[in-house]
Order: sequence, then C-alpha cells, then structure tokens
Amino acid sequence: MRRLAATFTMVVALTLAGPASVAQAHKPMQVGGEAEGHSIEEAKRIEDPQVSQVFYTELRPGSRADYWEFRGDQGEELPVQIGVPKIGRLEGFRPAAVLIGPSLPSAPEGVPAEVPEGIGAVEIGFQPGAETEEFFEPFSRTSSWVTPEYKEPFPASGEYYVAVYDPEGEGGKYWLVVGGEERFGPRDWLGLPVTLWNVRRFHEVSLWPDLTTLAVTVLAASLAAFVVYKTLVARKRRSIDKT
Repeated sequence: MRRLAATFTMVVALTLAGPASVAQAHKPMQVGGEAEGHSIEEAKRIEDPQVSQVFYTELRPGSRADYWEFRGDQGEELPVQIGVPKIGRLEGFRPAAVLIGPSLPSAPEGVPAEVPEGIGAVEIGFQPGAETEEFFEPFSRTSSWVTPEYKEPFPASGEYYVAVYDPEGEGGKYWLVVGGEERFGPRDWLGLPVTLWNVRRFHEVSLWPDLTTLAVTVLAASLAAFVVYKTLVARKRRSIDKT
C-alpha cells in the first residue's frame, strides 16, 4: 500500500503540474456563505493553522467585521492573505483587516474591530490608495485582487484573530488564506471536482474552465477513489487473516 500511495501522489502531482503546481495550492475549507463569527467572542476557529487553508466567504453589508481565530506560537511565521474575486461589481470592494494578538503594537486609530484590552493589532488588509495586485489561480482559472502576504514572526504565544471589515460598510465576497504547509489526502482529491465547481461559482465564472482541467480533475478524483478502494480491500484481507 505504501508503494501504491507513493505512486498515487506522484501521478497526481505530475498530472496537476501542467495547469497548476500542487505546492502552491490551498485546501478549501469553506466555499460560499457568510463567515460564522461576527464578534470576537464568536470568532470562527481555524484548526491546524499551519496547514495552508482557504476560506471563501462573504462579508455581509453593515457588518462591523468577520472574526477568525487560531493559535500562534512565539517566533512562528504563519502566512495570512486576503483576496477579492475579480468581479466587476466588486471592483471598488477592498476589505480592510487587522491581525489581533498578544504583544502586537497598539491598534491603529479608527479601527472598528474589537481589540480586547492588553493586546494589540496590525493592519494586514487592503490599504487605501495602494496599488492592488492581481492574482490568477491557474488550476481553477480564476482571478482575484489580493493583499501582500503577511508573514511576520509572532511576538508571543497565544490566541490570534483576523478581523475583516469594510470601511464603507457595503460588504462583498472575499477569501482568506491562512497557513503555508501543503497537506492533501485521498478525501481531498475525491472532492476535487465539486470543489473546483464551487470555487468557480464563487468567482461567478463558467462552471468548467476547459476540457483539460476537467479531465485532470476527474483523473485525480478517480485515482483517489482507487487508492481508497485498495486500502479498504487490504484492511478487509488483514481482518480475515487474523480470524
């Protein structure tokens, strides 16, 4: 099974290397819908923040902020980035954001996010007047406006929060990336066709980009299904042998 798993990983990596590199991928954890945490007490918890994860969500109009929470260790560098899908009606939507946590500088004046007493905050979202960078994701073939990646060592261990808000109060779609370690399993590959479909729907583009990407996606899911099947068969045989 180890040889089979290694073969699966190699084949999938080589297959996907054409339209996109696996090493640059993020694991989608949420695609669509509003964020759950609209106060710091109700912040959406991000488990395993070291693993590269992306959350596709929407800031509702009039909302003060969306809050995301994760654990950070002193000296750890955890990439954080925010993007807005490149959709005409969102051309003026540039959400601001702050990273909130222990031993950070005092929160900037005028920030509407909740910053508990005794901790600080730094701005990590889109900056007014700054040139906006565009990002093209080659596998899903979607485009976004993105912030520079924030990756500074945490000054202390503790709970950190990302608060995303719209200074204009209008709201809109955005995505949040946290973490840098790529980690995918057969279950992720099995769900790849549905994930690709949902990500493109979130970006409001045609649901399938081209036949090549469709073929690659189906192949990856099929290989994952084969690995899962062989694993279950091997487990059943071992169970029978023991009896």
